[in-house]
Order: sequence, then structure tokens, then C-alpha cells
Amino acid sequence: MHVSDVLVECAQECARLSRECRDKKIGLALFEVSARLYSAAVDDAELIVDDTQSASRSAPRAGAVAGE
Repeated sequence: MHVSDVLVECAQECARLSRECRDKKIGLALFEVSARLYSAAVDDAELIVDDTQSASRSAPRAGAVAGE
């Protein structure tokens, strides 16, 4: 499981708790935490994609290795 998956799960739980919270101040704080967790999940997912793309660009092609 990727870190971004964990962050999304936590963000969803915070959002759920925010909706169910009767105290407006605490509910708003939970909602803000949820938004920050979603943002962190997106950032982490973008890093994974960037790393994957960088690795595929730097990997030698099979034809180049075989001498084609």
C-alpha cells in the first residue's frame, strides 16, 4: 500500500468525522485536516508518477542493449 493510499483513507475518515461532529469548531478543524491530507496524497501520487517516468526514460531500451 502506498503512502498516498493511507493519506486518502485518513482524509476520508477525517471528512466523515467532520460531517458527524456537532461542534462547529472541531468539525471545521477536522475538515481542514482532511483537505491537507488529500493535498498530501496528491503530492505523493505525483512524486510516484514522476519517479516512474524518470526511471522509464533512463532505462536502456532492449534494442539498444542487444546492439540494434
